[in-house]
Amino acid sequence: IKPAFIRWLYEAIIRQVLSYEAAIWPPPLKRLGNVRKLERIQRTVCRHITGARRSLSLEGQQIFTNLRPIQIHLQEVAINMTIRLIDAGRWDCEIFNMYSHVKYMEDCAKQYQIRLYQDRDKVQVAEYIKPKYRTYIGLRENISISTYNLEKNTLHIFTDGSKTEAGNTGSAFCIKGESYGEEGAFFLSSNSTVYQAEVYAIVAACYQLVVDGVTGMAVHFHIDNQAAIKSLSNIVIMQELTNRCKKLLNKLVERGNEVTINWIPGHAGYEGNELADRLAKEGGRNPTREEPVRIKTATQVFKNEIAYTFVHAHNKRWLEITGNRIGKIWFNQICKNRTKQLLSMSKNKLRVMMQVLTGHCDLNYFLHKMELVDSPLCPCGLSEETIEHVIGECIMYINSRKKCFNQFVVHPDDFHLLKFKNVLKFMGETERFG
Repeated sequence: IKPAFIRWLYEAIIRQVLSYEAAIWPPPLKRLGNVRKLERIQRTVCRHITGARRSLSLEGQQIFTNLRPIQIHLQEVAINMTIRLIDAGRWDCEIFNMYSHVKYMEDCAKQYQIRLYQDRDKVQVAEYIKPKYRTYIGLRENISISTYNLEKNTLHIFTDGSKTEAGNTGSAFCIKGESYGEEGAFFLSSNSTVYQAEVYAIVAACYQLVVDGVTGMAVHFHIDNQAAIKSLSNIVIMQELTNRCKKLLNKLVERGNEVTINWIPGHAGYEGNELADRLAKEGGRNPTREEPVRIKTATQVFKNEIAYTFVHAHNKRWLEITGNRIGKIWFNQICKNRTKQLLSMSKNKLRVMMQVLTGHCDLNYFLHKMELVDSPLCPCGLSEETIEHVIGECIMYINSRKKCFNQFVVHPDDFHLLKFKNVLKFMGETERFG
């Protein structure tokens, strides 16, 4: 069985069983004996994936295979489960005593500085709202500027959302008609996403039309965000802001307007779209220093923050733990791309590669530590035969190094830049790894 498939089996089946009803796990995880039993399962799986020697620590195997330590994983699953219960209104905060799961979960969230109780852009009960407006996503080549010529009883509305690298979020709309025109720009709270900024721009434009009493018009929205259009075409929407937008669009139709939401390519030279884009960026800069429009945190943003928190916790644990010196040279943090390279290898190649990543191999330095040879020195006689010496500087393999890495000397700080396929090729050239 391929290493990648073993990992998939573990994540999809075995770990799912271990994680079942994870919200009740925090109290048992306080007992070291229970953690050791769970780690024993994960160690067995890691050894089947990597083919590593028994002497290799579990921490190293977990970082190479990008498997979260089981204790951290169960806490992550428990917190996500708690959040789902809170969002569904099924988390009873009143059952609170020193032994309750509510307290354990709140303590766990506090440990990772996660706010369980915050407003999220999610409805507790799904509403079935049929769109009374039309949505259209055409082919890019079929959209022309002539589509937006102003006609009688017709309004063209361009909306856009913007978010800078600094986290400043802006939203804007501009309404163009034969005898009617409006525009608006808004500074949104930093937790807002571009999708939410786009939807809020539609909300603001709809509200402006409702307030102004617009009736009997053909209203064409032009939006460069297909995700927003597809969401608004759904009957069931779980986001509070999108639901609000949908109701306002339906209200415009009920007032005798014909509403169509069209997709338009962004940054393609369309005057109205370019104006909305400039207004959105201007709103994000907040020139008037107004308080931002408060947008509830998107569920996906919150999930991403939780995932990042636990990736950071795993990285921190890896760097703080003693030992694994060679492993930290190759993996100074979790790296999905390098893990993917490893798991794409055959089982035999991965087993050999693990010798290089861990230093647990047939080089004299490791064999001497195991009291299997008398000297740790390299056959070149210049240094101990370690992974760093053989791959980085041993004069016996200088031509092999040039051939495989295109350099005569490789510093250990640069090992993480080497491609694993080249490392395997070098190992074959040296004939020192079995």
